[in-house]
Amino acid sequence: MKNYTPESFVTILETKIWNTVNQEKEDVDVALEIFNTMFLHSINEICPEKEIKIKSRTEPWIDSEILETMRERDNALYNANRNKQDPELRKLFNKLRNKVVKLNRQKKSNHFCDKVEEHKNDPKQLWKQLKTLGYSNKCKEKPRIILEINNEKCFDPIKVVNEISKYFLTVAANLVNKIPKIAKRFDVNSTFFKDYYKDKGVIPNSFKVSKVSEEFVLKELLKLNPTKSTGIDGIKPRFLKDGARVIKSAITHIINLSIETQTVPDLLKQAIVKPLYKKNSKLDVGNYRPVSLLCIISKILEKAVYVQIEKHLTDNNLLYEYQSGFRKSYSTDTCLINLIDHIKLLKSRGLYAGMVLMDLQKAFDTVDHDILCKKLEIMGLNFTGWLKSYLKGRTQTVIANDTSSEPGIVTCGVPQGSILGPLLFLCYVNDMPISVKCKLLLYADDSALIISGTDPKQIAEELSKALEECRQWLMDNKLSLHLGKTEAMIFGSKRKLNKVESFKVRCGDVEINNVKKVKYLGLVIDDDLSGESAITNILKKANSRLKFLYRYREMLNFSTRKTLCSALIQCHFDYTCSSWYPGINKKLKSKLQVAQNKMIRFILNL
Repeated sequence: MKNYTPESFVTILETKIWNTVNQEKEDVDVALEIFNTMFLHSINEICPEKEIKIKSRTEPWIDSEILETMRERDNALYNANRNKQDPELRKLFNKLRNKVVKLNRQKKSNHFCDKVEEHKNDPKQLWKQLKTLGYSNKCKEKPRIILEINNEKCFDPIKVVNEISKYFLTVAANLVNKIPKIAKRFDVNSTFFKDYYKDKGVIPNSFKVSKVSEEFVLKELLKLNPTKSTGIDGIKPRFLKDGARVIKSAITHIINLSIETQTVPDLLKQAIVKPLYKKNSKLDVGNYRPVSLLCIISKILEKAVYVQIEKHLTDNNLLYEYQSGFRKSYSTDTCLINLIDHIKLLKSRGLYAGMVLMDLQKAFDTVDHDILCKKLEIMGLNFTGWLKSYLKGRTQTVIANDTSSEPGIVTCGVPQGSILGPLLFLCYVNDMPISVKCKLLLYADDSALIISGTDPKQIAEELSKALEECRQWLMDNKLSLHLGKTEAMIFGSKRKLNKVESFKVRCGDVEINNVKKVKYLGLVIDDDLSGESAITNILKKANSRLKFLYRYREMLNFSTRKTLCSALIQCHFDYTCSSWYPGINKKLKSKLQVAQNKMIRFILNL
């Protein structure tokens, strides 16, 4: 990539006959194969793969000036050690040593400040720069994964990667198989479900996805992030973006052929999966989650379908009004404002508010493809042939410890890391409200049931009934409720809460964990809505991060200090502040102001 330029790459692309892709009118797999062959050949012409010897790592700020001074320092040390009777040689070495330290510190500071300024609007790249300061405690090099298999530590990379692959492929199916086989009440064939969409005026199979224009494809190609990882086809987004104007016609043809034949190319259904450690023991395969890498072209195809389905759902007001996940003009803010304002209203009326936060197990991974397609048909989509092709026959290959597993077939779930996956999940859980008569707030799979009243015991009984009904809906739709992580909470003034003698929510024979505070969508909520726990959590993060930045104050200029404080500290003050700030007292506001004043003094270097 050393001598690569977009202009030279475009020149090579223009020598290819891209019309051969458009001449394939029947088989989208063949059309994609022709395109990939020509495109990869063009990439190889301008930057062929070569084996190189990796030299010892050099910090990016170390330039010829530092290297030359280092050589002078080393020579001075050599001479000083050989002529110990001459003190002037030792003084010269000390002088050069100090010069190297000063130069290194100065160059590192300039390099870091320049990089922060360059990437201040790119969180991912900014985070990389913070790691160079030692902000993250993660290793610069990814450690090898070691698992405990059959009660023994396994170091064999092949066994480890196959164990991870096996777990990722079977964990969702195992959850589905554990769901009790009981009479269905809220499935897609129930009157509850059909009436829910009938009342919205939806005509089944009334909407069909249309073909897209070259202008749409060109726009999406030019929006690609060149730093994103590649999929199994090995095509980097940088090349697609640079060659967009030359290849737009060929890619448009592939997308439209896919829509016309209602077939998704097999290559675009293959994912590379990398395991990402979450928490607890690193020896337990269950403590890793999959990160999927898909082909970039598949994301453009998905976007072409996504924008049309999303418009149909929005124009017909089909999505549940209190679903705040993965929607335009919705966020965690809207969900938390709805939640807190509703509870405040109930408190102002002298009522208690009982809440249950449901924890769904592997919700995205356990979506049943047949149920999803039936739901989409009822929601008006006459496009389930393409969607079935998109969902079924997907495979994934796990890569860990520089080793690949055998490809495995994914039998359920919406594709992780995809454009369409989140929207399809919203459609899947969209009818959950048919199971309950109380307030239900959703953020994707994060669900909250709220019931009010004057008697905490009665509220608990009604919540128990609502939770059981919701659990029935989940089982009918092959989703699993994790009762061990589901939490119950009762809200009220401190005076009223002191009067509560019993508040026990149950689901079947299981008593739900009753808590005084809960973390929901990243915000810690107290049972009296005082905001005290939220402020304590915010101040803890803000003070620890400011303490870290103070260690490097001398090497940071004003602009860099301001950028880092905005990225690391101010973001915590701002997060969902419209939901919690109006309700906190003067004492808590004063604590926040003190913390912000500390941050401002750091920025101004006072």
